[in-house]
Amino acid sequence: MKKIGVFFLILTIGGFISFLSFWYTLRFEVKGETVKTPNIIGKTIDEAVRILKKENLLLEINLKRKVYSDYIEKGNIAIQIPEPGKIIKKGRKIEVILSKGSRRDVVPDVVGMTVEEASKKMNFHGLKVSKIASVYSDKPEGIIIAQSPEGGLSGVFNDKVKLLVSKGKRPARFEVPDFRYLPLVEVERFLKRYRIQYVVKTFANQIRDKHILFVKEQYPMPGYKLNSDETITLKVVMRENL
Repeated sequence: MKKIGVFFLILTIGGFISFLSFWYTLRFEVKGETVKTPNIIGKTIDEAVRILKKENLLLEINLKRKVYSDYIEKGNIAIQIPEPGKIIKKGRKIEVILSKGSRRDVVPDVVGMTVEEASKKMNFHGLKVSKIASVYSDKPEGIIIAQSPEGGLSGVFNDKVKLLVSKGKRPARFEVPDFRYLPLVEVERFLKRYRIQYVVKTFANQIRDKHILFVKEQYPMPGYKLNSDETITLKVVMRENL
């Protein structure tokens, strides 16, 4: 009987302790004595202080340690202890470690260079050209008019740089006339006058006298809006084959 009494006594004391633990936890939660640690990674010191102050938390900077980061600007918070989302008591200090910035060199400015010049400069800085796009612009053909990341930045996420290259001024456009059934010599005279590129194809390659040839087919077709850097293809035959 004594053993049974001791067992029930221990059980009662254990239950009472569990109840007290639950009651104190509930009390602190209800009174707002605990809080989730906010995410201050990437923030400046001033920003972090303001965020923590709202949660009744303090900031403690680890002055003995800093870390390199390609993602976080120099002087901003790279690591926080405890990490974001942890339940802690209000009034506690959040230790932070600051970023030293990237080990990577500053991205060189290659706007105004040729692609060949830019590639050499990027390679010198441990970077490489990953993609080249071309657009018409007022800059001479082959000149770089934009880059990403921009020149002067550090801590890029990888070693690749994209370039935007000028194709020169947008070519003038004109409507293609109907050259079909016209003598080849007249069509060539017209195209040369307006500096339009063209090629001539015959159905019988042995014919060499253009004075007896006429246009039977053309590409692009009449009415097409042609850029001056495009080429017209003419297929020609002798008159009797029209």
